Amino acid sequence: MNVYAAGALVKLEWVFRNSDDDSLIDPSAVYLWVKDPDNTETSFTYGVGTKIVKDSTGTYYALLDTTGFEGMWVSRAYSTGTAQASTKEWEFETE
Repeated sequence: MNVYAAGALVKLEWVFRNSDDDSLIDPSAVYLWVKDPDNTETSFTYGVGTKIVKDSTGTYYALLDTTGFEGMWVSRAYSTGTAQASTKEWEFETE
């Protein structure tokens, strides 16, 4: 498990792939769910706000600001519609 200094910007990166030919594909909708060390759950949607960034076709990332939080973080990126999938999960700690 990765450990970061509290206050670090932690970059979460993920991709979506076509199940038929493994090519990169943009889903209909992209989401990111985060649970911080205080057990506060937050959800983000690509295209609403600026938390989720699209690098290129099928490639996304988000920067999590861990300032003021020490402990376990849990996160999951997923999609719905075209290219629906649960693609990536993360667990990391800040101290």
